[in-house]
Amino acid sequence: MFLLVKADDVPPADGMQQFKEYSAWVENLKKERWAGGEALHGKAWRLHKQGAEVVLDHVLKASADELSGYFLYEAADAEEALKIARTCPHLNYQGTLELREIFNKDENEKMKRSR
Repeated sequence: MFLLVKADDVPPADGMQQFKEYSAWVENLKKERWAGGEALHGKAWRLHKQGAEVVLDHVLKASADELSGYFLYEAADAEEALKIARTCPHLNYQGTLELREIFNKDENEKMKRSR
């Protein structure tokens, strides 16, 4: 999973160019092992448990380090994921990518059995 951390504000004139670059990048990945992706709204909610009660901690507002989207790609290994990530247009707009591995079904079952 590629998590996109918000890029610096892109001037409106460049927004369409940025969208075209992302779209072309995604279309190229769809020929391989593309699994999905979406943009995320800037507004978010953070909750935590306080005693027995679940409390709305605060509403997260737009910030320089907010998640702005994600891409899912079924890479063979970390090396392949890093190779693909280096080509992401998000990096051309001072954005940051965070790569995370998603547990597969076997790993999830193993975790369940170990509890």
